[in-house]
Amino acid sequence: WIFQLKIGGHQVVLHSNTYRTLAGCLNGVESCREHSPYDRFYGRGEDQVRFTFHVMASNNRIIGLGCVSASAAEREIAIGLVKRCVQDARTLIARTGDEKK
Repeated sequence: WIFQLKIGGHQVVLHSNTYRTLAGCLNGVESCREHSPYDRFYGRGEDQVRFTFHVMASNNRIIGLGCVSASAAEREIAIGLVKRCVQDARTLIARTGDEKK
């Protein structure tokens, strides 16, 4: 199972890694909504051409992955958008085909 949090009907602001169960996926969604407003739960990464971020739970596990940006400034704008909008974001949950039956 995976989830995406979308704003404006189409823009994905966060997505998840794969969960084995639907219940785990739903818990991930709620954890993202709980932790996303606070900067201390964000990790930031970069290489020579892209800038990334993720949201972590209290136990430092990554629960949401943000979009890839072309600059650090764009990444910070995306993080600000997530902080402001994640509570009202539309949630899409999908089966991956890898979950246990």
